[in-house]
Amino acid sequence: MNQASTPGSNKRSVLLVTCASSFLFPFMGSSVNVALPSIGADPGMTAVELTWVATAFLLTSTLLLMPFGRVGDTKGRKRVLMAGIATYAVGSTLAGLATTGMALIVARALQGSGGAMLASTGKRPLSVQKSGPSKSAVTRIHS
Repeated sequence: MNQASTPGSNKRSVLLVTCASSFLFPFMGSSVNVALPSIGADPGMTAVELTWVATAFLLTSTLLLMPFGRVGDTKGRKRVLMAGIATYAVGSTLAGLATTGMALIVARALQGSGGAMLASTGKRPLSVQKSGPSKSAVTRIHS
């Protein structure tokens, strides 16, 4: 039996994915705010456009958090979590490749929608474990 299919390895993978997704969402929301002056210098963006770079992420993630939670309840949390990771990755790639201010704003909105999927379903895989010392240890690691 290989290492990837053992139950302990699967629990570690779930913990790694949920911790990474829980870290990425707030990190990208705040790290771009620090980088806004240098972001605006490159494509020559106005102050209003720079404000929208941060606002697009926060607005879409806030608006879509509850609907994606509901979709996760009905269609499956794992499916929404995996779609969120993919959407977030595509949005991040597009944001890195953006050459205009509008392209960056749209990419940040896409990141925000992926972030809403991550935030609405991220911790749930940890809470479905059976109770006991391992569940409380995993919860401490995730927090």
